Amino acid sequence: KTQLGQLGADRDSSPERFVSQVKGVLQNRAAAVEALLKTLPEAAANDYRETQKRLERARAELKDAEAAFEKRSAELTATVEQSEKRLADLRTGARLARLPKEKAEAYTAKSKRLDAANAELKAWIETKPARNEQNSAKYKAWADEISTLEKEMQALLE
Repeated sequence: KTQLGQLGADRDSSPERFVSQVKGVLQNRAAAVEALLKTLPEAAANDYRETQKRLERARAELKDAEAAFEKRSAELTATVEQSEKRLADLRTGARLARLPKEKAEAYTAKSKRLDAANAELKAWIETKPARNEQNSAKYKAWADEISTLEKEMQALLE
C-alpha cells in the first residue's frame, strides 16, 4: 500500500509507464517473491534472499543516517545562531563601554523596548490574526516602531 501510494502519474508519464511502475511494485509483494524463488535454482534463490536482506539493512541505515544528519544540522544551526548573537552582543557591549553614560543608558532602554516590541509582534502573529485593514495597521505600527528603534540605537553607537 505504501509503495503504491507513492506512485503518481505526472504530465510526462504515459499510461504504459504507470502500469510498468505498478507492476514493479506488485512483483515485490511477498507472495510474488516466493513464487519467483520457487522457480530459481537454490543458489540464485539464496542470493536473492541475501540481496533483499542487504537492501533492507541499507534502507534502515540510510533512514537512521538521514535522521541523525537532520538532528545534527539543527543543533549546529542553533549553535551558529547563538554564537553569532553572542559575538554581536559582545561587540555592542564594547562599543557601549566607550560611550558617555547617558548614551549607553538610552541605548539600553531602547534595546529593552525593541526586545519587547519584537516579542509582542511575534506573539500577535502566532495568534494568526485575520487579514484586514485594522490588523494591517497594527502590524505596520509595530514594524515602524521596530525600525525606528533600530535606527535610533544605531545612531547612538556612531
